[in-house]
Amino acid sequence: MHIFFYYLIGAFLLGIIPVVGKYIAVINTFIHEVGHALMALILGGQVRSISLFANTEGTAVTAHSGRIAQNFTAFAGYPFASICGFIMVWALKNGYSSYVLLGWCSLLVVAFFLWIRNLYGFFWALSFGAITYYVMFQNIAFKVPFVYFITAVVVVQSVLSALTILYLSFTRPDDSGDAAHLSRSTVYIPAFIWGIIFAGQAVYFFIKEVQLLIF
Repeated sequence: MHIFFYYLIGAFLLGIIPVVGKYIAVINTFIHEVGHALMALILGGQVRSISLFANTEGTAVTAHSGRIAQNFTAFAGYPFASICGFIMVWALKNGYSSYVLLGWCSLLVVAFFLWIRNLYGFFWALSFGAITYYVMFQNIAFKVPFVYFITAVVVVQSVLSALTILYLSFTRPDDSGDAAHLSRSTVYIPAFIWGIIFAGQAVYFFIKEVQLLIF
């Protein structure tokens, strides 16, 4: 069994521990919200703020010139997290862990100074940034395990969060986050369809990640 599978199991088990698990799961929330922000910028919009919360929820407030751009931005969070997980797994398998860490640090720094605007978001970014700094410059022996751990959290939580939205899109469609937003914006496409799309792409990328590790 590839060693990364043990990290996946560890990331899942840590994720269900009260308080600590939610703090760790915000890694994926952060990636998710950055996905919204980057899509807004790509489509010519603006990023006004990103908020991260202790319950693992997050919001990205963006501005757009049209509804199509707004819908693409609303859609981007879950696929971006899944794609990031896939790229990170590919990079680890091919010995590019340093590039994964560099990308992670870059996102943290940019988001902290430009986008994050709420108190818990500042606390999380500062504290996790301090952990990252310690691993990079004070205890480099943990650098590769740290990158494996971050990657495992993104892979596990990107799937779990998408499956949660799928469940909510059927049981509480008005409270199903991005699926609810897209449902209101697109009018004729109900929340559960968006939930199925989000969950489907997450599972697809997870399968591709497993295939990368096995073959």
